[in-house]
Amino acid sequence: MPEPIGRRQVLGAGALALTGMSAGAIVGMPSVASATTATSPGNSQSISFGWAVDDLHDNGADVSFEVLVDLVLVAADVDVATVVMSLPPTAGFQEVLCQAAISRQAPPAYGPAPTAYLQSPITTDFGKVAFYNPSNIYTVSDGAPLQDKFVSIILKSWVPLDGTASSASRHVHTEPNMALQQGDYLMFHMDHSGVEVKGEMQVVLDYELGGGG
Repeated sequence: MPEPIGRRQVLGAGALALTGMSAGAIVGMPSVASATTATSPGNSQSISFGWAVDDLHDNGADVSFEVLVDLVLVAADVDVATVVMSLPPTAGFQEVLCQAAISRQAPPAYGPAPTAYLQSPITTDFGKVAFYNPSNIYTVSDGAPLQDKFVSIILKSWVPLDGTASSASRHVHTEPNMALQQGDYLMFHMDHSGVEVKGEMQVVLDYELGGGG
């Protein structure tokens, strides 16, 4: 999939696949795959999942779940955070890209190491990206909008030599209301550039059974 030139480019119940890890240790967090069944007429349900990568350093990793029943993904709450685990030899930026997407009717496809980007298809509903850049500013962009990504977050902070105030975090709430079918996959991604950090993602998904047509 196209990603910024010269740069890098969260689940129904089921088995967790840890894939696309180019470097570092992926750690499952305590909230893994907890589910509760609601009694509302719409059969609304909620699941949560967390994962972390211990040493993000110009690399990336992915996790995914297969969707085992037809459902509608109503809402997603995603918290992502980074922290420096050791003092850097030189000051610099740390940057982590965090994404969530759907793979339709096939296991996820990932790009090569080290970044292991999600390979989302180019949309057929919109045209390619076009720049108006009369000042000839250096620009980078995806070549076209990408289909079925519902979260895309950049965390960035300056890391001084003593590590002070260098952590970064963000919460995102989105309501995609996307119909998913049995055999789809939900996939999650983190990749990095700059000063080495630990990255963590916590996800809560609200969904309703049925309606995956």
